[in-house]
Amino acid sequence: MAEVATTEKTPTVQEQMKTRETDSQAGINKIYEGNLTTQKQALLDAYNANTAAQAQQGQNIQQNYAGANYDIGVQNARNENNLTQFADLRGANTAAGSQHRLNLGNARARAENALAYQQQQALAENQRQQQLTTQMYQNQVDAAFADNDYKKAAALLDDYNNQNTWREQQAQILATYGNFDPYKDLYGNDAAAAMQKVWQAQNPDVAYRTGAITPQQYKDITGSWPAGYTPPSSGGGFYWGENNGYVPTTGKGGGGGGGSSTPYTLISSFFPWNK
Repeated sequence: MAEVATTEKTPTVQEQMKTRETDSQAGINKIYEGNLTTQKQALLDAYNANTAAQAQQGQNIQQNYAGANYDIGVQNARNENNLTQFADLRGANTAAGSQHRLNLGNARARAENALAYQQQQALAENQRQQQLTTQMYQNQVDAAFADNDYKKAAALLDDYNNQNTWREQQAQILATYGNFDPYKDLYGNDAAAAMQKVWQAQNPDVAYRTGAITPQQYKDITGSWPAGYTPPSSGGGFYWGENNGYVPTTGKGGGGGGGSSTPYTLISSFFPWNK
């Protein structure tokens, strides 16, 4: 069985404009999504580096204070050894020696307690810095989202305005050829229809050749039949009222008499091609 050839439908002007607008907005969204992803990754990398450094600092604090505590113990052992040797040489009594050892023990305890307090203070400050780093990271991420959203919204608004300007320009160009479809999206169907009728009245020859108006409508506008057209024997005029964009100067079309031959007065001062 032979395959049936298919042909792709040519997009309308409105569809082409809509595709252009959609593609432009999608491109802007993609750019700012990429920017946000890059910025978030940079913030995350900096956060990870900072937290790793602070975690290492916490480990160093514990190691440093452990070493300092060890030094206190070593010094205390030396003091006790020196006391023992001094007592042996001088023959110090047992009570005096015991008091000296008690004093050494108290001094060691005070030094170790002071060192432990300093260690806890240092670790607490390290923990506080880590919390601040986390909070700063979260704030920076939130700010990045807000800034990106603001810039993206501004870019989309600018693109929207540019698209409107471009659509208006395209509509004006196409309107010179009798195509008022783009104006439907810009101003609505009724406005576009009214503008098209005015254009037809201003350009009856082009409108007739493109099939936009009938021979009778051509005659109603110009007062004569199109060149090369043979009118029906019955004659009869045809009148478009004020809502169609023009009114007769002296009278309306009649019946069998063939209608008024007086040209029509146009209402078109508000259209862009007359400015």
